Amino acid sequence: MKRRAFIGDVHGGLKQLERLYDMLGAYSLDAIEHVGDLVDRGPDPQGVVQFCREKNIHGVLGNHESVILQYMPGGKMAGKIPKNEDKARTIAALNELDVEYLRTLPYYKIHDDALLQVHAGVNPFQPLTDQYLNKMRHVQLAAIGLVHPEHPKESKWFRETQNGVKEEDLRVLGWKRWYELYNQPYDLVFGHNVWSHGQAFQYEAPNGKLLAGIDTGGWFSKNLTAFIYPDCFYVSTLLGEYFLPESQTGYVREPVYEKKEGDIVLSNADFDRLVEHLADPSPPSPLLVEAFRKYKESQGS
Repeated sequence: MKRRAFIGDVHGGLKQLERLYDMLGAYSLDAIEHVGDLVDRGPDPQGVVQFCREKNIHGVLGNHESVILQYMPGGKMAGKIPKNEDKARTIAALNELDVEYLRTLPYYKIHDDALLQVHAGVNPFQPLTDQYLNKMRHVQLAAIGLVHPEHPKESKWFRETQNGVKEEDLRVLGWKRWYELYNQPYDLVFGHNVWSHGQAFQYEAPNGKLLAGIDTGGWFSKNLTAFIYPDCFYVSTLLGEYFLPESQTGYVREPVYEKKEGDIVLSNADFDRLVEHLADPSPPSPLLVEAFRKYKESQGS
């Protein structure tokens, strides 16, 4: 079996990618892959794509690349400029070789009949070929939510729905987090959602397979993470090399962060501004609080 490193969501963070790549040089690897979302948000999305091209780093398509390609020649939105300034910036920066590279990225890969590589996760109620064939948005939503066997095409947010319904209430009705029902015959590595406070998410599925979520904030947290398989350990730009337990109990894995004197408590409006300025939505955490503090200081408030 080949030894591979899988890099989490980079989101334009070229400096973090270069640092992690250098760190991975300490390991005897047969290949380096990524789990998508190379572009948008960070300062140098084009540089990230070019780096992956030149270093022969392959991977899978993220939802951000999927949207970007729609605006390229042959896409449904070809010739149009997106209203989202961030995506417009990415599109303007990419060259033909970058676009060609993104077009080669598949929705998923299976390595050595042992490890499944995707971007956003897996819907347990649909075959892989069905859910990843031009249905990136559905998979993306299912991968960050609750799913139900009687509603295979629906998903609900697991932190709190827009109408205020809490996860505990939905679980009483049979809704569960997608990874609790994972049923593929492979270990799984994925990105897309910042699951934890600065470290990778790891879960042992009911079928005994290992699930590794490696989006640790990338550019905005300055903590880009790689998963080494089949050894099953992690290397990150902030934490170095570390292992996680193979099994997690309960459905809320995120560590509890207790407020300390001097911490900033984020209101919903503050959090929305932070997400817009920095990157992926994530529960308030030490990293996020510190990032927000620096952001407010930079704004003179």
